[in-house]
Amino acid sequence: MFQKLPSLLGLFTASTLHAQPPISADLQALAFEMRTNNLYHQLVWDFVPTNPYNFNQDNGTITYTNDADQTIVAEVEIMGSYYLGDNTFLWADQNKSVDARWSKRVNDFRELLPEFCRLPKFKTTVDYLKMLSAAFGGHLKANAVDYVRQDETIIFFALKRIEIFEQEKLVKPIFPGKHGIQVNVPEKIVVLEEFMAGYVKINQEYNKHKNDKKGFDALDSLKTLYIDDLNEGLSLQKPFKHTHPYGQEYRGVRFEDLPGRIFILFSTRELPWPNMHKAYEIDPAGKEKKIFLRSFDVYGL
Repeated sequence: MFQKLPSLLGLFTASTLHAQPPISADLQALAFEMRTNNLYHQLVWDFVPTNPYNFNQDNGTITYTNDADQTIVAEVEIMGSYYLGDNTFLWADQNKSVDARWSKRVNDFRELLPEFCRLPKFKTTVDYLKMLSAAFGGHLKANAVDYVRQDETIIFFALKRIEIFEQEKLVKPIFPGKHGIQVNVPEKIVVLEEFMAGYVKINQEYNKHKNDKKGFDALDSLKTLYIDDLNEGLSLQKPFKHTHPYGQEYRGVRFEDLPGRIFILFSTRELPWPNMHKAYEIDPAGKEKKIFLRSFDVYGL
């Protein structure tokens, strides 16, 4: 069994490689759907990178365990593998060590990509592959996407049917497909943008004056205005190169089997990693600007 370690995040630093070609707007929309799906699984069975797992290529599954003593078994479709030694990505259907049963949909996805990405093997970055992986999962109408590191290789794959077990008893099957429903919350998005703008301003001031106490006091005051969870993980960053707007692609989402809960999902560039996706849960009883309960980092992509 391998343990997915937080240190893997350190691989997502900016690369010296040339800019990678953009994908189509349709695939970008599918990638957003997959970010929403990954958030859903985080809420339902605690889909986070510290979960122990066993990746089994013999039967095309990955098995996770979580802190609630649940066992989660998912069928996989492997997109490909990234070799850290030379920064190259190899499509799964071009890799003789990958069982062809777990890469049947790779070719039809690859044909939708820029010409550069259609090569059997190409130089790229982990961050770009996370974006491709999200689009891959969306194209497959998968449940979620994830990646695991084995030695000097990172394997990217989609999760198809998922089954949740408690004490070896199946308690919840989750079928592949789109789980999120977009909701229109423009006034809430405006408040979240203000919150993020305040975060940027505090860090810019902190990087000028390097006063830890003043910086942390300012963060506490900001959180008191906007969010119930005072343990919210805002941090002082040095260096801090962000300018407003801090986030992009703000969208409201809800889930049919999580009634009464609405989230704002967005992307940001949280140093030292090039791309991150976050979600803030809206407090239905919130007043004035204090309308958020807590935040989530959306993992696996």
